[in-house]
Amino acid sequence: MAVCVLCIILIAYITFIAFHLRPLNDDEVLHLAQKRRNSHITAYFKFTNVQVAPNLDFKRAMAPGGAYYPFQANIADIASVAASLLKYKKHEWILVAFEKARIIDLVWLNKGPDRTRVFLHLGYNAILNLLRSRQYDTVLFFHNHPNPDPSRYTMLYPSKEDHIFAKDVTTNLSQVPVNVLHFVCERGHFRKYHQSISESFIPIAPLVAKVDEMNGQGPLRNFLMHLENIF
Repeated sequence: MAVCVLCIILIAYITFIAFHLRPLNDDEVLHLAQKRRNSHITAYFKFTNVQVAPNLDFKRAMAPGGAYYPFQANIADIASVAASLLKYKKHEWILVAFEKARIIDLVWLNKGPDRTRVFLHLGYNAILNLLRSRQYDTVLFFHNHPNPDPSRYTMLYPSKEDHIFAKDVTTNLSQVPVNVLHFVCERGHFRKYHQSISESFIPIAPLVAKVDEMNGQGPLRNFLMHLENIF
């Protein structure tokens, strides 16, 4: 019985290898290119998830009515930095960060009307004009959830209103090729809950061309590409 099972496994293994020595077809080429693009996007938007000490002078200077601030941060660190600036705020605040080539060089901050709603004092036309003039790759939105009792509640999850706001922002900024990310923050921590990636960001065509170039270069190369596509 055991020998039969081993024979079946061996035959299945050989059949799998033999079937995947062929070049990828067009659908498989596209799928692999999309998979590689998704990997690049995931790596690009990998955020350092640690609590950091805020810049207290900057935090004290944050204008409740809203203002732009020159900034300098790597995109990997901006989520932790934003969470530190919004930590312990009794009202909901929103921080909007603008990114190009992995660098945040400008942020907008404003205070909300109360502790239950996120409210952006910056109009969409102003954001669109800024995105066009400076050709930013990504705009990131952070807002905090004040916690009335941290010993009993976790406020690090987006509300229904947060999802509506994220969808509204994405729709209104769709006029320009920009990535849009949304985060909720609580007590120095953050959670990403929305991501919309522009088709022009890490475009698929060069990746398809690269896969096509490698495709059909030999049985072993074909087999490895099939494995990458599957796993």
